[in-house]
Amino acid sequence: MMSREQILTRMARHNVVIHSTPPSGRHVPVPPSGLSKVGDNLYCYSNPSWLPRIYRWPAVDRFANRLRSLHRRNLIRSRAGNLPRVIYLWHPLFIDEVNRYQRSLLVYHIYDDYAGLPNAAAETARQERKALEQADLVFVANAQLLRDRQRTFDRPYIHLPQGVDFEAFERVRKGTRQPTPELENIRPPRIGYVGRLNDKVDLDLVLQLARARPNYSFVFIGPVEHRELGSRAETLAQCRNVHFLGPQDYGKVPSCLSQIDVAIVPYRQEPGQWAFYGSPLKLREALAAGKPVIASSISDVDAFGDLVRSARGVEDWLAQIDQALTEGTDRACVTAKIDYARRNSWDARVSLIDSLIREHLSQQT
Repeated sequence: MMSREQILTRMARHNVVIHSTPPSGRHVPVPPSGLSKVGDNLYCYSNPSWLPRIYRWPAVDRFANRLRSLHRRNLIRSRAGNLPRVIYLWHPLFIDEVNRYQRSLLVYHIYDDYAGLPNAAAETARQERKALEQADLVFVANAQLLRDRQRTFDRPYIHLPQGVDFEAFERVRKGTRQPTPELENIRPPRIGYVGRLNDKVDLDLVLQLARARPNYSFVFIGPVEHRELGSRAETLAQCRNVHFLGPQDYGKVPSCLSQIDVAIVPYRQEPGQWAFYGSPLKLREALAAGKPVIASSISDVDAFGDLVRSARGVEDWLAQIDQALTEGTDRACVTAKIDYARRNSWDARVSLIDSLIREHLSQQT
């Protein structure tokens, strides 16, 4: 459940929502219509089997792409009728596709520096500028990224930090969720990372931390991208105090975090990396669990003040972890973290998004 899923599922409570996967998307079994119902008012569109990508003949694929757009437009019309049509764009890659659709409003939600990422296509900067020119509303997840965009393209922006599924963590605190057995069998103190383990995580740092604190258990919950990490993940797995629990159902995340003593977000910090403009969901989730959090000194961390410890270098990380273990029993610290999460829930974020969209639509009538 990343930010996109958190927002769309909540928007579907009061709107018809159709999410379209990338053209080659095959994440779910695709019915002949191309449209799967995944919840009340919530649908997922993937290319139907009779309109696949045709990589061998680009000219034929361009024609097929226009047919796919026509097919989507017809499905949108059948589900939404004459209701106002809001296109919510998550990546500038699709701006040219967006312009094939009749719309009442275009929203562009920026949660990364797409043009600055490793292996970004040369066209990405042009596509983002076009999205910024055309969008009626632009949300930006990271404050530093917002300031950088203001310098490159002058227009109104709205800072919309990531949220947290606060109610899910409240249910765990009230004892309505069972603990995770795999974690109960791991010796405390447990230093935990919850999320996808890929190239944005500084595994060299984590390896040094694990070797320096053999009496601490370092726990990783989530899929491991071995293709990106190569032998570094295998080297880390050889440490006796490192535990990989693999992917877990999203509903288990609150229970897992409740059994962690200190949450860590050890991201690589150099510009051009995924996490440089990061706005980590896992950081907010750790706060919702009332846990001490230590994160790399990326730009988003500063906004949390004393709620989140930032660290640079191995010795600083070790000192922060040692101190955070004593913080976990401080009732005032725990309460402050939970209160922050309560005020910054996904429900609150989506309520703001919905009200701004409706305000803009009302100005058009």
